[in-house]
Amino acid sequence: MGAQVEMSRKHYEDLAGINTFLVDLLQQQAELRLAALKDRLADADKLKTRYQRQVDVLSAESYRSGWENREFEGHAEVVTPDQFDNQKGVERDHYSVKHYMQQLGDEISITYPADVLKMLAAEKEGPSTSASGAIELVPASGLLD
Repeated sequence: MGAQVEMSRKHYEDLAGINTFLVDLLQQQAELRLAALKDRLADADKLKTRYQRQVDVLSAESYRSGWENREFEGHAEVVTPDQFDNQKGVERDHYSVKHYMQQLGDEISITYPADVLKMLAAEKEGPSTSASGAIELVPASGLLD
């Protein structure tokens, strides 16, 4: 009888240890999810900054082109191309998106660890062969000039 009591006590201790482990595991999982959400938010802000700057540059270029083609003749309250450039923070006659992306540098740089890239690749198309280390992802739209 004493052996059964001892086995029951040991079994109870094992279950308590497993329960504690599971609680800790769930807490770590929640913390990782929170960290991932924070990273996504930071990435979204960087993408928003990148795309807004591209829109500003391209709209300033288009506005100047429209002005030069006299598309605004007869319109009330039209700003000059120089005023429009200033509103958008674009240098006069300097409409290279690449130039402004380089100026933003780290402010818009999104770097993912290689293990994350491998995981994403595995989800989409099977095992990844990417090298270890960190890799910067640059959306194709960032290559516009």
